[in-house]
Amino acid sequence: MPKTILFFVDDYSGGAGNVVQILANEFHKLGEIPVIAILNPHTKKYKLNEGIATIEYMMSKNTSKNKLVFLWRNLSTVRKIVKEVNPDVIVSFIDNINTNVCLSLFFKKRIPIIVSERSNPIAIQPYGLYRHLRPLAYRRANVITVQCEYFKNFMPNLKHKMVVTPNPVVKPAVTKESYLLGDKVKFVTCARLSTIKQLDKMIEAFNLIHRQIPNSQLTIFGEGPERHRLVLLIEQLSLNDSVFLPGATKNVFNELANSDIYLMTSKQEGFPNALCEAMSVGLPVVAFECHPGLRDIVECGKNGYLVSPDNINEFAQCTIMLLSDETLRKRIGQNAKKIVTKFSIKNVSIIWDNLFKHFFNQ
Repeated sequence: MPKTILFFVDDYSGGAGNVVQILANEFHKLGEIPVIAILNPHTKKYKLNEGIATIEYMMSKNTSKNKLVFLWRNLSTVRKIVKEVNPDVIVSFIDNINTNVCLSLFFKKRIPIIVSERSNPIAIQPYGLYRHLRPLAYRRANVITVQCEYFKNFMPNLKHKMVVTPNPVVKPAVTKESYLLGDKVKFVTCARLSTIKQLDKMIEAFNLIHRQIPNSQLTIFGEGPERHRLVLLIEQLSLNDSVFLPGATKNVFNELANSDIYLMTSKQEGFPNALCEAMSVGLPVVAFECHPGLRDIVECGKNGYLVSPDNINEFAQCTIMLLSDETLRKRIGQNAKKIVTKFSIKNVSIIWDNLFKHFFNQ
């Protein structure tokens, strides 16, 4: 008999929304009944198969002077949805939503709850009231999923509940075949223009590279609040003809396949989807090791390179080393493509399926 899986997430867009849509599609194919509750809808569903039910609610905004009133409204919304759907299992994504779901059903143990952290929970903490409520709320969760093995350390007393569920990596439409360098050496990254991505440090590292390789260029795809500051830095370093900020692109895989090396200088990441997309195309990558969990994705010297966080000189030297050896670039790039198999939709879905079956068979 089909089982009903109720997913809670903030929106269709973003990393969590993308994963929820992929999982809902997969379990719909397997004959289960996925239902997606969107609690902060601001974009349209774009990857969801027909026949999958969605419920959209706008959660209460924190405008009340009484924080408990604000919390109660959110918990009431969750309870209303759960009562309407009557699921066999609940899967919640993102820390504050997870806290709301667990607290709303804290004394109702009938329905199993799986909560999923989608960032680095060791470094990134919830704000305000939710920082204090999350440790209590997660006691109600039956399973806590994290994206990397390293993240299991974020709540040592609940480590026994934790399971690693990496993001699925979709097979790209195009892949990189040639590793010969053209007239222009092309570096690329895809990132929101925000402080956490540390794109200023990427530009500074590129400046060191450009001094040795004058025919190099860097293209940063993305948009965000740091655009003006980055433009000023580019002008200050006289890199106007070598560093480009074209905004977002709808042809990300084509842009990646037409580049030579992918760069990432983030201060923090969870499971970096853009990095994985670059690797899936077959692009060699150089990234700051912003947390040890990245080693689950990048095996240094085998399918990419991780360098010490904020070490611009090491970052530049590693990149130049890659450029100097075509055989190395090709080996690294071809190995990087294997990430599509390691984190395939099928393999990631198996992890989730095993979690669901544990509860369905009880």
